[in-house]
Amino acid sequence: MRGCTAASVIALLAGALVCDGVEWITPTAKEGKPTWGIKGGIVFGLWPASLSGPGKGGPRGLIRVGYERDGKTELINFIAVEPVNDKGAKGLSELEWSAADNRRGKKMWASVSRLSRQPPPVPPSGRITRPEAAKPGVEEISVVIHIERFQNGCHPYLVASVRSDCPEELVLTVHHKGDSAKMRYCILTATMGNYERLRLLWLKDKVINSKKLYRAYDGKDFCEKELYPLKELFINAKGDVIVAGTTDEEDPRAVRAAPLRLSWWNYRADKVTQYWRKPKGEYRKGLHVRVNGRAYYWASNLLIPNGTAFENFEMRESYYPGQKFIFGITRRTPEKLGFRKLQE
Repeated sequence: MRGCTAASVIALLAGALVCDGVEWITPTAKEGKPTWGIKGGIVFGLWPASLSGPGKGGPRGLIRVGYERDGKTELINFIAVEPVNDKGAKGLSELEWSAADNRRGKKMWASVSRLSRQPPPVPPSGRITRPEAAKPGVEEISVVIHIERFQNGCHPYLVASVRSDCPEELVLTVHHKGDSAKMRYCILTATMGNYERLRLLWLKDKVINSKKLYRAYDGKDFCEKELYPLKELFINAKGDVIVAGTTDEEDPRAVRAAPLRLSWWNYRADKVTQYWRKPKGEYRKGLHVRVNGRAYYWASNLLIPNGTAFENFEMRESYYPGQKFIFGITRRTPEKLGFRKLQE
């Protein structure tokens, strides 16, 4: 692992790799759970790993994203990969059937090589580097996330990374393999906004409330409205484009959303701000944000308590190799991130 020499490694115990004072979360030798991240910050994982309990942590074909606090990791959202080919056909990593085993959900696996064709026997610890010579104290952990080829011919892969100076953020860099169809988009969508019941979408000069936006809707499918173009998105003091989603509930953990048989919908984590960010100089004019809403939890007859919420939450732009999308989870409020709270 370049940047983390034998002399600088203090311990590799219970999935925590201490390197020059930075405590990284990595797969354990005993359990081999494919999870990575940083102590006190963001954690991500792949099927069959649960971030916050036993089991497989939900459907296949999704990146699990959560945070670690005081030795405990909590799931916050899933990220799906949805490439669109040049003819407009969209792939769905969570819902497509695998060509490998005819089961729902595309297979995803991690390696330290971009050339991997199949999952390694055990998940890799990740590649630890010092990404900037000007910041020698900053470290970064990264893995390559491979995905089997989609039915529309697209074959993207991602490099997922976390930096020690940005512990609340997961950086996802998008590439494609040589056998891929031409991609119009490679959409990375946070698919489970209804877990925390995100209802407030923070833009440049207004906050969109899902209960107002979808006030006339009470069906069981997704409800779509307009996209939000770059001119409506917030640009912070550093020149980064950022869009945030929050719940309107004071304490989402206090709301009993579901009975025991659907207890996975009961939110267990701290109240957080979820956001997408594109750094200054790394976004293009066509950048936009999309959300949709649901009145009922996915694949159930269970009404979402306190009203319709945003389910899918994504920042999109036309595909080009090496494009980055940064997903953040923070206990800071949007105001602390620079937003002004102005209701629509």
